[in-house]
Amino acid sequence: MTIPFHQPVVCPTLIGRSAELTALEDCLEAAAHGQGGIVLLAGEAGIGKSRLVAELRRSAETQDFQLLGGQCFPTDRACPYAPLLELLGAFLAPLSPSQIVTALGSSARALVPLLPEQVQHLLELASLSPLFPLDPEQEQRRLFAALSDVFLRATTSRPLLLVIEDLHWSDESTLEFLLFFARKTAGHRLLAALTYRNDEIHQPLRSWLSQFDRERQRQEVLLEPLSRANTETFLQTILQGTRSLPAGMLEALYDLTEGNPFFLEEVLKALIVAGELVEGEDGWRWKRADTWHIPLSLHNAVELRLTHLSTDARRVLQLAAVAGRRFDFTLLQEITRYDETSLVELMKEAIVAQLVIEESAEQFAFRHALTQQAITAGLLARERRALHGTIAQTLEQLHAAALDAHLAELAYHCAEAERWSKAIEYAQRAAEQAQALSAPRAAVDQWTRVLHAAGQLGQTVPPTCYRARGQAYEMLGGFEQAKRDYEMALQAARQTQEGRLEWQSLLDLGFLWTEHDYKRSGAYFQQAVDLARDLGDAGLQAHSLTQQANWLLNTWQVADALVTNREALAFFEAQHDQPEMAETLDLLGSVYKLGGDSLNAALVYDRAIEHLRAVGNRSKLCSCLVMRAAIACPWGGYTTCTINGSLAACERDLAEALQLARELEWAAGEAFAEILFGGVLVSYGRLSAGLAHAQRGLRLVTEIGHQKWIALAYENFGRIYLALLAPEQALASAQVGLEASRALGSDRTIAYLIAIQIQAYTALGQPKLAEAALQEVRSGADNPRQDWERYLLLVWAELALVQQRPELALERCEQLLATAPQRAGETAELVIPRLWKCQGEALAALGREEEAIQVLEEARRGAKLQQYLPLLWQIERSLGRAYQRQRRLEDAHQAFASARQGIALLSESIEDPALHEHFEQAAYATLPKEKPVSPRRATAGEYDGLSEREREVAALIGQGKSNAEISELLVVSKRTVETYVSRVLSKLGLTSRSQIALWTRDKGLASREP
Repeated sequence: MTIPFHQPVVCPTLIGRSAELTALEDCLEAAAHGQGGIVLLAGEAGIGKSRLVAELRRSAETQDFQLLGGQCFPTDRACPYAPLLELLGAFLAPLSPSQIVTALGSSARALVPLLPEQVQHLLELASLSPLFPLDPEQEQRRLFAALSDVFLRATTSRPLLLVIEDLHWSDESTLEFLLFFARKTAGHRLLAALTYRNDEIHQPLRSWLSQFDRERQRQEVLLEPLSRANTETFLQTILQGTRSLPAGMLEALYDLTEGNPFFLEEVLKALIVAGELVEGEDGWRWKRADTWHIPLSLHNAVELRLTHLSTDARRVLQLAAVAGRRFDFTLLQEITRYDETSLVELMKEAIVAQLVIEESAEQFAFRHALTQQAITAGLLARERRALHGTIAQTLEQLHAAALDAHLAELAYHCAEAERWSKAIEYAQRAAEQAQALSAPRAAVDQWTRVLHAAGQLGQTVPPTCYRARGQAYEMLGGFEQAKRDYEMALQAARQTQEGRLEWQSLLDLGFLWTEHDYKRSGAYFQQAVDLARDLGDAGLQAHSLTQQANWLLNTWQVADALVTNREALAFFEAQHDQPEMAETLDLLGSVYKLGGDSLNAALVYDRAIEHLRAVGNRSKLCSCLVMRAAIACPWGGYTTCTINGSLAACERDLAEALQLARELEWAAGEAFAEILFGGVLVSYGRLSAGLAHAQRGLRLVTEIGHQKWIALAYENFGRIYLALLAPEQALASAQVGLEASRALGSDRTIAYLIAIQIQAYTALGQPKLAEAALQEVRSGADNPRQDWERYLLLVWAELALVQQRPELALERCEQLLATAPQRAGETAELVIPRLWKCQGEALAALGREEEAIQVLEEARRGAKLQQYLPLLWQIERSLGRAYQRQRRLEDAHQAFASARQGIALLSESIEDPALHEHFEQAAYATLPKEKPVSPRRATAGEYDGLSEREREVAALIGQGKSNAEISELLVVSKRTVETYVSRVLSKLGLTSRSQIALWTRDKGLASREP
């Protein structure tokens, strides 16, 4: 994209204003139906009032409104009725003389002073006799009434939209008319839309607004700056075709413009014209300069306001601008040597000119960052350097006893003053402080300042500086910048023969490359292991083993990873090294998880989280919380038992993880949490909420280019779309994810994505394509040892059912059940509902109906226990079919009814209309058509599907009867009673007789006689 200097940069669509536009359109619709009124549109300069009014005009045109517009200008305060004259002129301009006379009617004589000159000279009007003069106040009221009458009479043929913009420049007469007019609009097809800047309210306008409030005439729409997310969309829309903005650009522009749309457009144009923002084949590249190019339009706006200031006030503002966006009154007073009273008066001037705001008694701030930038740009470089030096010296004097609270300011001013030694000292301390506070962006800025200052002095940069900045870049998701710094640190460490630092740099590079290339990552880890051995340091060897275990895990060598990890953990436990124990336990949890042992993984994560909280390792705590939620949710154990965690507990863990990632400014951590948050919510049946989190996660990983999480994001989307019964979208997601995971070399992610392909092809009725996809990864499923291999085996079994090969399906299910890890000590009840569903369907296909029903009822109980709603309705459907084949028609009807209830519950959670409709149609199509409900079935529905006999058994259990006593009372065998009890437990999703007793009390059954 090349932008000529004279051509503006404008966002082609309205971003972030849907609620405001809806409010205006509601007012317009009310006016169209005779409920006229006044609506005020307020906001600061450049916030988008005119753009929103333009959208309102377009909506009005589609509804056949007449449109009249006027505008106020700075000179209009001395020109009575200026915008009204413009409105009246626009109204009369297209009319013929006879039409003008008709339009003005009896108001013509009163309006002659306001009419355009050519209209006044019309013969039809010139011959009118003048009205009797009145006193000024009555004369004004007569004029107001006449003008109102003209506009209101115009609404008899078509509704009318009147727009007056920039009311903050209006004269008092116009304001008085508008207040009068507002009282007349009710009951007419007219809407008057008035805009003003709420940061430039003069006294007449303030009084006018107060009067509107008192008379309750005021409907106001307040425009706020765009949010960070809307700013991102705004920029992406202008920079057409870009999926992600250049690194750091969003934050920098958002901080500078604070989400003001006009400022964004102007600064963006300045960057493009200056050649600092360039479009290439692979997207936009931003060459960040040391200073911002302040657009001429913004510079002129600031200069215009500066002209209203005295010379002293202007000089004070220049000093303040060099001090920063926010500045202390005490600092300014110390530099300027003004007494407090004089300086206060000068600051009042700046506040009245809308350049500065008072944040507290001690601190002021420029209204916009761009205001401060524009003022400093007006100084010569020599002036700025001298002022920075003065400010630095003053800060040192004022805060000599507490410099740590001002390190960042001191580093900045010393660097700008070219006091390089001081800049290094303060910037290094500020960088270390920022990293201790988990503020990586600030740390990057300060380490960069250290490196620049050292370069100016010709000093050798210590490798620790490069490493520290690399860590901050990595936290922010800047792969290339982090890689460059880590490589510089490694090179410097080798030159200075600092073995420990060389070892650490190798580990840093190994970790960094796990996001992009496992082979390169493994090579760095192996070098670290070899170096630690050569150095003869047992501690380094243990650390190296931990990291190598992580690499083994990422390359799915789970057994080797488990051995290596345990060896490292034993060393750290012997040393009582709690920080390293915490990190090693975190890794061990992942080893168990990928080995298909969710139960032990959960226990290890619990221990890891406890240690991580104790040592304050917030980044590892963040990832551990995410993983604990992921294995506790229903999707955490397709083929193994899980801890059956609750939705509330998972949400707590994930919410805390997101908060930690955002506090740490850890983009990759936030993306990881968002992605898995989406999957967790969907597994519990929160479909739209889950999809929204997943989409936010994808946006984040795309922005930072994290290949590993990009693949994970599309894997997650594939599962979500399968739950939504949208196999086409699942297939598309799997294809994109496969491209990313193959580039990364991740066998596990490839396998999971191919499993999604198999399921999608199966759902689309294309079993041959599903079989072809299976062949690509079948070797892994033949002898499953890891979670992805077990998952493939389950998907293979489900495909075998569709292929009418139930013997193979049952064989695979039994293989998985026989090898499911169950070694976690005391846990919740062990259930594997999806695997049991497949087993039950295989048994049914083989004609083993009783066994099938028993297994499917267990699957239903497990799904209820896990709150696994997307699977539960499908299990109910399978049970309904099995009951039908056994002629248990009442049970079948109730199972199908439960399936429909489950579908309805899930569809309520889908906000997107297209996805909602598709899900309902696809799900209901798999069930038999609903028949009229008999009274007996209706009663069963009230009691969660229990038949009459099952209710009798439940009632007796509620009365404390044993099976033998129930057998005697109902005159049935004890074995039959046991069967009924089993059915009651299964249908209600309960596990004990005491729970049945509580249920009967809730339903009022416990007191009934059999």
